[in-house]
Amino acid sequence: FIGAEVEVDLQAKPTDSDLMSPAQVYNKVNKSIVGIRVYNETGNASDASGVIYSDDGYIVTNDHIYSEIGAPKFKVFMYDGSEYDAVYVAGDSVSDLAVLKIENVSGLDTAVFGNSNEIVCGENVVAVGRPSDATDSSSITTGIISLTKRRVKTTSSYTARLIQTDSAINPGSSGGARINMYGQVIGINSQKIAATDYEGMGFAIPITSAKAIIEDLINYGYVPNRPKLGITYYPVGASAQYSMIA
Repeated sequence: FIGAEVEVDLQAKPTDSDLMSPAQVYNKVNKSIVGIRVYNETGNASDASGVIYSDDGYIVTNDHIYSEIGAPKFKVFMYDGSEYDAVYVAGDSVSDLAVLKIENVSGLDTAVFGNSNEIVCGENVVAVGRPSDATDSSSITTGIISLTKRRVKTTSSYTARLIQTDSAINPGSSGGARINMYGQVIGINSQKIAATDYEGMGFAIPITSAKAIIEDLINYGYVPNRPKLGITYYPVGASAQYSMIA
């Protein structure tokens, strides 16, 4: 499946007169949100969420959802209860994005993707995903954009500028959609801070930056042309320090 020509256009934010209620947003995007069960032959399993990226079966989710499942397999559950086996296309630990593919399908309901560069602090958003059980119906939580770009250490210990929101992100919601009130997906839910001193701090990967990575994963199977810093080092003893100073 690597090498496919898949490219999604990001839609501009409509006028304020096109704002929807949370119920209307849910009805618009529900068919595009899937549950994902990650499992293996030894019986280990975990649940996550995903977003339909193309009508021929490419699914976007988080890379970390299979990190603790050896030799993972994937099953995808649709809004109507139907289920499909999916194959792993590629993943990127730096961005925490991964792509799965359902084989031999067409005409799936793809999400509408917006321009996350247009979001503003205080803007109302919702999160839609499959918390706890990938086979259950998608649920929706509401909140606002708390910060458009916050540098956060991701689950893979890299840092990234993510969208901070205060709507609930629960186990199983990873890989689901962060959506503005026009029904446009503006982020992929990734993680939250779960600590006694923090409350309501969830994070989503901005779709504007995610789009390029997703399409690289589909086209190449990895993210090419990513800058790298190579450093070679060796221990320096006290005598070597003195000779360097001299």
